[in-house]
Amino acid sequence: MFALDQTNNTPTSLNPQTLATVSFEGLGLFCINERKECELGVLDSAGHRRVLRILKNSIEINQQVLDLGDFIKIEVTNPVKNGVELYHNNNVRFERESDQGDPKDFRWMIDLESELYHGRSVVIDPGRSQLLHPIFFITSGLMYTLARDGEEHPSARVRWDDAAARRFTSHTPDRDDFRLVGKVGHMLGVDLLTENPADSKVMFSLVNEEGYAISGGPTFELEGGADVKYEIIIGNVCPEEMDCGEMPEDETDFRFYYNVISDPDGMKFDLRFVKDIESIGEEGLGSFGGEVIPLRENAELGLDGCPQACHPSHMCYATALRRRSR
Repeated sequence: MFALDQTNNTPTSLNPQTLATVSFEGLGLFCINERKECELGVLDSAGHRRVLRILKNSIEINQQVLDLGDFIKIEVTNPVKNGVELYHNNNVRFERESDQGDPKDFRWMIDLESELYHGRSVVIDPGRSQLLHPIFFITSGLMYTLARDGEEHPSARVRWDDAAARRFTSHTPDRDDFRLVGKVGHMLGVDLLTENPADSKVMFSLVNEEGYAISGGPTFELEGGADVKYEIIIGNVCPEEMDCGEMPEDETDFRFYYNVISDPDGMKFDLRFVKDIESIGEEGLGSFGGEVIPLRENAELGLDGCPQACHPSHMCYATALRRRSR
């Protein structure tokens, strides 16, 4: 992990060692494999459009639907360090519930295997893993939260599996069915750092599911230069004119993750905004029949409406998205 206090190790396009910043917004799972590469799988789901855009010094030079191949490597020549690192700013107190911490700290990103969610390894169904495509292999860089969701309201995670649904129906929810998670990251950033950006380049290559090159060489390259900065924008969100997956009012697209992953005990989670109970009112709780359900950690907070939860999600215990993890 990076514990950062140096200007040159701060996640920002102004970092003189950053040749390119990769950003991802939308539904996708990511993990760090055994080579310390970031594997990022774009989740194929209804109503979402997968797009790759490339900007050079803020001017768009390429835009296309992601149809390059199933497995794509993104790497920079002359990297500062092999492998990816996570940005943890230990000079600033990080406390999710009270909204303390560096807004760029990686820990704002959702981690499905953390104690806030499943608290253990979840399984990627081999028969459904093809829904993760393409899968990007990012070989080096600094990973951080590029943007957070819920700047006005924090979020809670809500169980919606069969066992929890029976409790909701009987209006006897367990306090463990709801858990405050605070503000969460909805956009992942990876700064591609190189020793000399002017003499380096970013390469996109077609690879196999292990991340190794296949015949044909690089698909294309982005040349470095004096004062050149690239933005590589990967998206998998709903077009503004579309109803994102046509989910019911009390559900979000976060549930699409369970088309690919499963918990040994069948637990499933969704996200809801939370507000001060005094400000919610009877119409703010929808599926709970107007009943105000306080959160375990803070009885002054209760469930509110649904965020548009197309959030990238980390899997901290996984070491692969397609092939068998260790």
